[in-house]
Amino acid sequence: MENTIVWGFCGSDGREIVNELRASLNVTDWFSDQEGSAEIWSLLQGKIPSAKCNVDAVQSFGDFYQKHFQTYSVMIIRRGLNFSNFHELTNEFALTYYYFYELLRGKNIKLVIFSNIPHEGAEYVLYQLARIFEIKTLMCYQNIFPNQFFLTTSIGDFGCFQTIPPIFENRDIVLESGYTQKVIYMQDVERQQAAQQKGGLALRYFRIVSNVKKNGLLLAKILNLFIKSGQLNAVSFAQKLANRNRQATYKKQNIQYAVDRKVLKQLLSTSKHLVYFPLHLQPELTTSAIGGVFQDQLYALETLRALFGEEWVILVKENPKQNYFQRDELFFERLARIPGVYWVDKLFPSVEIIEKAALTATITGTAGWESIKGGGKCLVFGHAWYATLANCLTYHPKLSQSELADFLAKVTTFAELSHSFDQLARKAGVGVVDKEYNGLVSGYDAKSNALNVASSLMAVINHPATVWL
Repeated sequence: MENTIVWGFCGSDGREIVNELRASLNVTDWFSDQEGSAEIWSLLQGKIPSAKCNVDAVQSFGDFYQKHFQTYSVMIIRRGLNFSNFHELTNEFALTYYYFYELLRGKNIKLVIFSNIPHEGAEYVLYQLARIFEIKTLMCYQNIFPNQFFLTTSIGDFGCFQTIPPIFENRDIVLESGYTQKVIYMQDVERQQAAQQKGGLALRYFRIVSNVKKNGLLLAKILNLFIKSGQLNAVSFAQKLANRNRQATYKKQNIQYAVDRKVLKQLLSTSKHLVYFPLHLQPELTTSAIGGVFQDQLYALETLRALFGEEWVILVKENPKQNYFQRDELFFERLARIPGVYWVDKLFPSVEIIEKAALTATITGTAGWESIKGGGKCLVFGHAWYATLANCLTYHPKLSQSELADFLAKVTTFAELSHSFDQLARKAGVGVVDKEYNGLVSGYDAKSNALNVASSLMAVINHPATVWL
């Protein structure tokens, strides 16, 4: 049996999956939140176990740093804006590198399995080192269909899935025409927004005292009492206050830049040259891991603007779950400098825009799938899971206006779309690898699911047509 590292598969359901894998693989190390595994959350918070700093690792570090530190930094920022500084982040990156370097080399690892696409930092280092050492990697990605997940042996292959043989019989998924698509991650948006905006003791207290029309000395004395009592940390309070102000500024800018609804309705009813560009929630896997250089969404928007003539209008809509994070003042200033772009209220229904747009453009978002499913066209800038479907075009640096025009003019039947979808479904494993999707499976059972997931993984691992990049 091959020496294998497993990353993820958290929770008791994940433990069942790993137990099934142990029957076929020698799992030397498992990083998770379960008893008997290495503590995954400690690693993701920068608490790295000690490792030897050997000569080979040192000599290779400079090149590794140049190639991967920027992406690592983009992933790590999901922890928050005040977690670290540049120099400490560099140290954390180095410690993570040396730790996984020794682990992979010292235990003669032949395979690394990830329960998701690496996107949080530490596991990205593990993935890139495994590739350097020509160790096989296999990644899972839960899709939006019940009891199905995608597999790939390379992040760069995600969406194309050329590394995975079409060996699964997923005929229970029936593709139906229409734009609407139930998406689990967008459920209860209002509830989640309210939870994010609700402050703790410090902010609730600030809301009270900020309305008191007294001098600053009174406020300072009251705050000092809270700090001395241990109920309030001065630094934490300052950070929360700053974040609260940033959120307020973000809300104002959303209103300031939003196109009037009457103007928007007129554009939707009269213009035949509309491009819809819905923004992703950030920071998230969909941009930081599989968006490539276009994790900078404004760069994608600027690229989009350069592809279309002046007669084309671009409608940009914010993600309903987004807050001030990565949406500061210069974001809006840069946005305002792109001509022919309209900022749409985040509460405006996306389906109404998708139905009228000649093209939906996105990094990897589900809006692209919704457009394709309804018979529309989609342009993706990253590695979208639906990239191989009819009516989808992936951006490349040599994409010309004539190629884009030909794509928009091409007529695709629903039968052609269904055929391309069936081909994609044959590359999806059976089971649930993300516990948030358990509820989509009727009569879900953890042990049965573990058997399905492990069987799917082993089928790909053992198949001669699997390509290990």
